[in-house]
Amino acid sequence: MKPAEDNIDLERSDFYVHAPTTVGERTFFYVLRAGVFSYQPGYEVYRASFNSFLLMHVLSGSLTADLDGTRLEVRQGQFCLVDCYAPHSYSAAVRSRVAWMHFDGPDARAYYRYIVARRGNVFTLPNPDIADRVLSTLIDAMARSRVVSEPEMGRQVVTLLTQLADDRYVTRRNDAPRAIEEALSYISSHFAQQITVPQLAARTYMSEYHFIRVFNKEVGLTPHAYITRMRVHTAEYMLV
Repeated sequence: MKPAEDNIDLERSDFYVHAPTTVGERTFFYVLRAGVFSYQPGYEVYRASFNSFLLMHVLSGSLTADLDGTRLEVRQGQFCLVDCYAPHSYSAAVRSRVAWMHFDGPDARAYYRYIVARRGNVFTLPNPDIADRVLSTLIDAMARSRVVSEPEMGRQVVTLLTQLADDRYVTRRNDAPRAIEEALSYISSHFAQQITVPQLAARTYMSEYHFIRVFNKEVGLTPHAYITRMRVHTAEYMLV
């Protein structure tokens, strides 16, 4: 389908629509709309709400996004993740080409919050090949009107979002996530022994206060609560 908006190169822009079944909507991730647009200078869109989440990959050029009052620049090669349930807008001051998909699903908001809490709404993948390939595969399947089972579509969306969520595939703003991963690994190997917070903080080269704050942000539990949970789960398994 061709877009009806202004300042889009219609010859180089197409999008496709998918309507999930009731069962698919309740069970899986699903793509609602996807495509590749070539924006001309002056393109702009504003929405008070558009019931979905949006992932954009800027293939060339750049965009300016305003997400619930926060202004962000999205440069060539970067990804932008948008909660379209909230007010948002984006525009192009230069010629730009963008691959995008509107998606949703039962766990979409949880994924969105997880990714944005760790990466922000705009981020770079050191190696975007996998994410780019999955996004292209989804768009290509819709373009060819190829029947993709809803479980398979859901799997592909999860694969794409996992690339955005996993520390190994995303350029970090700091080393805190990796330091906490190392602390979790140490806890996993030594939870049967005495482990103190100062000991863990020292291993991550953080102050005790900073370590607790970062750990709680990354894990959702204090270090003491996480160690206790690990021991309780192990005890339950051994009792069974």
